[in-house]
Amino acid sequence: MPATPLLLTIAQLAAYLDVPAAEVWRAWRAGDGPRAVERCGLPRWRTADVDAWLEAREGSRRSRYGGTVRGTELADRTAP
Repeated sequence: MPATPLLLTIAQLAAYLDVPAAEVWRAWRAGDGPRAVERCGLPRWRTADVDAWLEAREGSRRSRYGGTVRGTELADRTAP
């Protein structure tokens, strides 16, 4: 299994959270989700920040699918 990069792109974060990339983009623009850093004008997420954000929300959110999805607000907004 390849190592997880220290800075995640939108596509990598979407895969990590199991949500569409468009939802990550929308949440970032709205100021939701884990804290991002900008590199060359594009958002990147530190894996440590994403993990801390997930831990802070673990079990506090429900997905529209009926179960918890790693406690993410992003997952709550995905369409069934």
